[in-house]
Amino acid sequence: MTTPQANRARSSHEEAAPARERILDAALAAFAERGFDGATTRAIAAAAGVNLGLIPYYFADKQGLWREAVDRWKTASGWPC
Repeated sequence: MTTPQANRARSSHEEAAPARERILDAALAAFAERGFDGATTRAIAAAAGVNLGLIPYYFADKQGLWREAVDRWKTASGWPC
């Protein structure tokens, strides 16, 4: 039998991956449209529908988000690494 606490922990963990993916999607769009300097983490978080604090939680900082977004784009597009 699962406890309500276990169900909450599981649902929070299950929601984490989609939130991280939404941040990466929003970051790719923002960086493509505005460049690194023009894109703000506040706008990226708003576009992803997440709390601003999740960006440093997952990516440390804007530069870390940039790196992961570019790596993701390279992988998806088949860009030679």
